[in-house]
Amino acid sequence: MRTVRWVVAVLAVAVLLYTCALPGDLPADTDTTGGLVGTYTTNGVHPTGGEFGGTAIITDSDRAGVYTIDLIITGGIQRQTAVRSGDRLAVTWETVAAASDRPLTGTGDYVIEPDGRITGTWRVDGSDLDGTIELFPDA
Repeated sequence: MRTVRWVVAVLAVAVLLYTCALPGDLPADTDTTGGLVGTYTTNGVHPTGGEFGGTAIITDSDRAGVYTIDLIITGGIQRQTAVRSGDRLAVTWETVAAASDRPLTGTGDYVIEPDGRITGTWRVDGSDLDGTIELFPDA
Protein backbone atom coordinates (compact mmCIF):
# COMPACT_ATOMS: atom_id res chain seq x y z
CA MET A 1 0.00 0.00 0.00
CA ARG A 2 2.88 2.33 0.80
CA THR A 3 4.34 1.78 -2.70
CA VAL A 4 1.02 2.64 -4.36
CA ARG A 5 0.78 5.92 -2.43
CA TRP A 6 4.36 6.77 -3.36
CA VAL A 7 3.72 6.10 -7.07
CA VAL A 8 0.51 8.19 -7.00
CA ALA A 9 2.33 11.06 -5.26
CA VAL A 10 5.18 10.99 -7.81
CA LEU A 11 2.70 10.95 -10.70
CA ALA A 12 0.73 13.84 -9.17
CA VAL A 13 3.88 15.94 -8.85
CA ALA A 14 4.93 15.07 -12.42
CA VAL A 15 1.50 16.10 -13.78
CA LEU A 16 1.63 19.35 -11.78
CA LEU A 17 5.11 20.21 -13.08
CA TYR A 18 4.14 19.35 -16.66
CA THR A 19 0.99 21.50 -16.45
CA CYS A 20 2.93 24.48 -15.09
CA ALA A 21 5.43 24.22 -17.93
CA LEU A 22 2.85 24.30 -20.73
CA PRO A 23 3.12 27.31 -23.06
CA GLY A 24 0.39 29.89 -22.87
CA ASP A 25 0.17 29.99 -19.10
CA LEU A 26 1.50 33.55 -19.09
CA PRO A 27 0.37 36.46 -21.28
CA ALA A 28 2.52 36.79 -24.40
CA ASP A 29 3.76 40.21 -23.30
CA THR A 30 5.07 39.04 -19.92
CA ASP A 31 8.81 39.58 -19.64
CA THR A 32 9.76 36.25 -18.07
CA THR A 33 13.39 36.52 -19.15
CA GLY A 34 13.98 40.10 -18.02
CA GLY A 35 14.52 41.10 -21.67
CA LEU A 36 13.79 44.78 -21.05
CA VAL A 37 15.16 44.98 -17.54
CA GLY A 38 18.53 46.71 -17.37
CA THR A 39 20.45 49.92 -17.92
CA TYR A 40 20.26 51.93 -21.13
CA THR A 41 22.07 54.94 -22.55
CA THR A 42 19.49 57.41 -23.76
CA ASN A 43 19.26 60.51 -25.88
CA GLY A 44 16.46 62.48 -27.39
CA VAL A 45 15.02 65.78 -28.44
CA HIS A 46 12.64 67.91 -26.37
CA PRO A 47 9.43 69.08 -28.08
CA THR A 48 10.98 72.57 -28.19
CA GLY A 49 14.06 71.27 -30.06
CA GLY A 50 16.68 71.01 -27.30
CA GLU A 51 18.64 67.76 -27.04
CA PHE A 52 19.12 65.67 -23.91
CA GLY A 53 21.10 62.61 -22.90
CA GLY A 54 21.46 60.37 -19.90
CA THR A 55 20.73 56.97 -18.46
CA ALA A 56 17.53 54.93 -18.22
CA ILE A 57 17.10 52.11 -15.71
CA ILE A 58 14.26 49.69 -16.46
CA THR A 59 12.96 47.45 -13.68
CA ASP A 60 10.10 44.95 -13.44
CA SER A 61 7.08 45.82 -11.36
CA ASP A 62 4.94 43.38 -9.44
CA ARG A 63 2.42 43.40 -12.33
CA ALA A 64 2.94 41.31 -15.48
CA GLY A 65 3.97 43.40 -18.48
CA VAL A 66 4.41 46.60 -16.44
CA TYR A 67 7.82 48.24 -16.00
CA THR A 68 9.27 51.22 -14.19
CA ILE A 69 11.72 53.38 -16.12
CA ASP A 70 13.85 55.84 -14.16
CA LEU A 71 15.16 58.34 -16.70
CA ILE A 72 18.13 60.33 -15.40
CA ILE A 73 18.69 63.02 -18.01
CA THR A 74 20.11 66.49 -18.43
CA GLY A 75 18.01 68.76 -16.23
CA GLY A 76 16.13 66.20 -14.18
CA ILE A 77 14.84 62.77 -13.32
CA GLN A 78 11.62 61.25 -14.65
CA ARG A 79 9.78 58.25 -13.30
CA GLN A 80 7.96 56.42 -16.07
CA THR A 81 5.47 53.59 -15.94
CA ALA A 82 5.45 51.50 -19.12
CA VAL A 83 2.81 48.93 -20.05
CA ARG A 84 3.98 46.44 -22.65
CA SER A 85 1.76 45.15 -25.45
CA GLY A 86 3.81 43.09 -27.90
CA ASP A 87 6.64 45.31 -29.14
CA ARG A 88 5.05 48.55 -27.88
CA LEU A 89 5.23 50.39 -24.58
CA ALA A 90 2.49 52.82 -23.53
CA VAL A 91 4.19 55.23 -21.12
CA THR A 92 3.02 57.72 -18.52
CA TRP A 93 5.64 59.82 -16.76
CA GLU A 94 6.23 62.50 -14.18
CA THR A 95 9.19 64.63 -13.20
CA VAL A 96 10.49 63.60 -9.77
CA ALA A 97 13.49 65.98 -9.71
CA ALA A 98 14.16 68.92 -12.00
CA ALA A 99 16.12 72.13 -12.38
CA SER A 100 12.82 74.03 -12.55
CA ASP A 101 10.23 74.30 -9.80
CA ARG A 102 7.45 73.14 -12.11
CA PRO A 103 6.88 69.37 -12.08
CA LEU A 104 5.78 68.00 -15.43
CA THR A 105 3.75 64.97 -16.47
CA GLY A 106 3.12 63.38 -19.82
CA THR A 107 2.74 60.32 -21.99
CA GLY A 108 4.79 58.41 -24.53
CA ASP A 109 4.56 55.72 -27.15
CA TYR A 110 7.70 53.57 -27.50
CA VAL A 111 8.62 50.69 -29.79
CA ILE A 112 10.93 47.82 -28.81
CA GLU A 113 13.15 47.37 -31.85
CA PRO A 114 14.44 43.90 -32.90
CA ASP A 115 18.02 44.93 -32.00
CA GLY A 116 17.03 45.77 -28.39
CA ARG A 117 16.82 49.54 -28.78
CA ILE A 118 13.69 51.31 -27.61
CA THR A 119 12.56 54.28 -29.71
CA GLY A 120 9.57 56.53 -29.49
CA THR A 121 7.83 59.82 -29.02
CA TRP A 122 6.72 61.56 -25.86
CA ARG A 123 4.63 64.58 -24.98
CA VAL A 124 4.22 66.93 -22.04
CA ASP A 125 0.62 67.05 -20.82
CA GLY A 126 -1.08 70.15 -22.21
CA SER A 127 1.24 70.42 -25.22
CA ASP A 128 0.64 69.56 -28.87
CA LEU A 129 4.35 69.01 -29.60
CA ASP A 130 6.14 65.66 -29.56
CA GLY A 131 9.68 64.95 -28.47
CA THR A 132 11.69 61.87 -29.41
CA ILE A 133 13.68 59.37 -27.36
CA GLU A 134 16.05 56.45 -27.99
CA LEU A 135 17.26 53.98 -25.39
CA PHE A 136 20.30 51.84 -26.21
CA PRO A 137 20.87 48.77 -24.01
CA ASP A 138 24.22 48.80 -22.22
CA ALA A 139 26.31 45.74 -22.91
